[in-house]
Amino acid sequence: MGCERLVIRFLKKKCRWRPSSVPNLLVPNINLLRSYGISIESIRKFLVRSPSPFFRRIEVLENAVIKVEEKLGISRLSPQFFSGVYLLTCNSEKTIESRQKVFRSFGWTESDVATLSSSIPSLLALSEATIKKKLDFFMNKLGYEPSFLSKRWNLLSYSLEKRILPRHKTLIVLKEKGFIKMDYLLESSVSMTESRFLKKFVLPFKEVHGVYSQHAGFSKQQALSTSTKLAQRRLRQGRKKGSEFYFVENANSVITFFKQIGLEQSHIRNVVVSEPQILLCNVDRTLIPKIQAFHNIGFSGSDFGELIRVNPFTFFLGSHSRIVPAIQALREIIGCEHLVIRFLKKSRRLRLSYVPKLLQPNVALLRSYGISIESIRKYLLRDVSPFLQNVEFFENAVIKVEEELGISRESPQFYAGLYLLTRNSEKTIESKRKVFRSFGWTESDIATLSSSIPFLLALSEATIKKKLDFLMNELGYEPSYLLKRCNLLTCSLGKRILPRHNTLIVLKEKGFIKMDYLLESSLSMTESRFLKKFVLPFKEVHGVYSQHAGISLELLTLGSSKTDSNAA
Repeated sequence: MGCERLVIRFLKKKCRWRPSSVPNLLVPNINLLRSYGISIESIRKFLVRSPSPFFRRIEVLENAVIKVEEKLGISRLSPQFFSGVYLLTCNSEKTIESRQKVFRSFGWTESDVATLSSSIPSLLALSEATIKKKLDFFMNKLGYEPSFLSKRWNLLSYSLEKRILPRHKTLIVLKEKGFIKMDYLLESSVSMTESRFLKKFVLPFKEVHGVYSQHAGFSKQQALSTSTKLAQRRLRQGRKKGSEFYFVENANSVITFFKQIGLEQSHIRNVVVSEPQILLCNVDRTLIPKIQAFHNIGFSGSDFGELIRVNPFTFFLGSHSRIVPAIQALREIIGCEHLVIRFLKKSRRLRLSYVPKLLQPNVALLRSYGISIESIRKYLLRDVSPFLQNVEFFENAVIKVEEELGISRESPQFYAGLYLLTRNSEKTIESKRKVFRSFGWTESDIATLSSSIPFLLALSEATIKKKLDFLMNELGYEPSYLLKRCNLLTCSLGKRILPRHNTLIVLKEKGFIKMDYLLESSLSMTESRFLKKFVLPFKEVHGVYSQHAGISLELLTLGSSKTDSNAA
């Protein structure tokens, strides 16, 4: 392969092969091609692009090499030689013949098919369905003849959905509006680069923006939103109309770069819609140095691509010389690239300058208090905000969690207490305690609550009042009862408690369950188990549950019919 970079590219290809195949198949086949006078540079190029022909038995490959010249009429010096080898090693003669029949069914002569086979053999490697779609469009819809197509292979070689149709539809609108001549040919535009086509036929004409974006993969709303954000950004940067060509070329370079590092078109679209200004990044000065820097600390190309996908904002947080040390520190704290990516996905607007200034010292502080790194990582991935406080403030909160809330640092509730004290002032917490007192809770009750379920004091006063009003005033529960049944206080009132409470009431009234069945017994059930036991078997409660839980009646009816069919 020549270098590690090409070896990595080769290994990334989805070609199923065993390590033993390298000396048994790959090496002999390369030597065979070398013996036929084919340069090692040509072999490497094709090996990285399409490795599968090299993992055939040597007799199969040699037979294909001979047939490429004798049957397809392609010289081994031709750029199409390896396409012919791929065609003959990865497709049976019967399969190739069936694809040639498709061309004949559209009126192609044997001479036309022979010219096709030698000029662009990759077309015969496409599926019959794809070939039919292309020929149907070009010959039946556009009226092109085989003799015309055989001289304009670019029409057949480009993707119908990704290039031909978007450009064809765009040109039609431009002709109808009188912006271009009616005799302008589609094939003249097909070979243009994406940036040149955009500059010449799309960007100057608002009338076709929606048409092109729709066929090129962006929704009209996405295209409008993205272009608006970019226009505002470029205006702030003082870009003039004269720089339009530079912008299009640069944006095209960014997209090409993303494709090269393994991002799919859907991922690229999501990144651009999320952070349109990424199209303004300079590939050589910004993107490549950053990927190289990430590579130097152990991130693979796929890791880097995933990082861009989940958090493109990373590229606007400063120079790579500042970002990389922060990412490296994150990896040391969190443990691996996979978890770093998960962390950054949840913390999209985190300033990486906070990592060495706040996060690292606070993690070190917790370690000095004997808290395990595994426990710290678990909580970091759930919520980083408590760690982004001033170190003195953070240490004060750690001490108060034990001394004032009475929560041991070994307790599962320790981090909930830490969140409470770092995200709420003492005055705010006290005002929430007053709400409990207003419902008759004693100081002892509140102290027990603070140490058992501290996160309740992180809820808003309005939420606490609603819960206590329902549980105590409507259902008549006492504080002592609620403190022993934490799920009544921790579950969402709107999403879980009310839907299940109202469902159980109807079931009791209809006599389907006992009158003394307790609400708290149902709250610990998973949603699927509750549905299976109390909702799906009883049509009488479908409307009640769907109304309070926000699930459509159609879905419940569907679930009920499945339950009935399974029971049958």
